[in-house]
Amino acid sequence: MKVGIVSGGFKPFHSGHFSKVALSLSECDRTLLLYSTAPREDVTTDQLEKMWNILSPSLSSRFTNSIVVKKVNPWPLSAVYGLIKCSTRSISHNT
Repeated sequence: MKVGIVSGGFKPFHSGHFSKVALSLSECDRTLLLYSTAPREDVTTDQLEKMWNILSPSLSSRFTNSIVVKKVNPWPLSAVYGLIKCSTRSISHNT
């Protein structure tokens, strides 16, 4: 199974971000979308939570069984490194 990982702050999520998600969905069996609600100078945590409360169910219902949308704080990139580390460890134990 080929899994694509798209992560970022997405503050806000825009069409450029969606094009990356769409590319992953077209090339992979499953896409993992990791996002953060950590605030930035011009966006509050509350605003980000509201945005993702709308966006997450929409993406999940449109791309059923192809996308997993998950909040990770504080940094999505750290979560990606953790996933890669776990996968690498799992592969090395199976050989």
